[in-house]
Amino acid sequence: ALSSSYHNRHDSAAALTSELASVQARLSSFAQSENAIAQVLNLFNTAQATDVENLLYAWTAGDFSALPNFEILDDAAMRGAQGAFAAETNTVYLNETVMPTSEGVLVDPLLGATGIAIEEIGHSLDIV
Repeated sequence: ALSSSYHNRHDSAAALTSELASVQARLSSFAQSENAIAQVLNLFNTAQATDVENLLYAWTAGDFSALPNFEILDDAAMRGAQGAFAAETNTVYLNETVMPTSEGVLVDPLLGATGIAIEEIGHSLDIV
């Protein structure tokens, strides 16, 4: 689900949709890797191997319905954080400053919104 309180610099829905497409492509690619299940189980506090296996299978099949919601907030609301995951709302919050500019230029070319979103999705796996 897409949500945004950020409208100042560019079309937030389009920017978020584009970033989520990148996130989904990376997750799908990772899910198809040979050691994906072992890597997830080693990195996160996930005791449920079957749940992880089902999630990775879904990603391989292009089903991302289990991903958390995503919302873009302004820097003041994020208190300077680039991203955050809230289990209470099952939402990944992204700071508007990590989103591509209207010209498509990343604010942080090394990490940017895609990398931060993937990191925050990782935090959501801690509660699987």
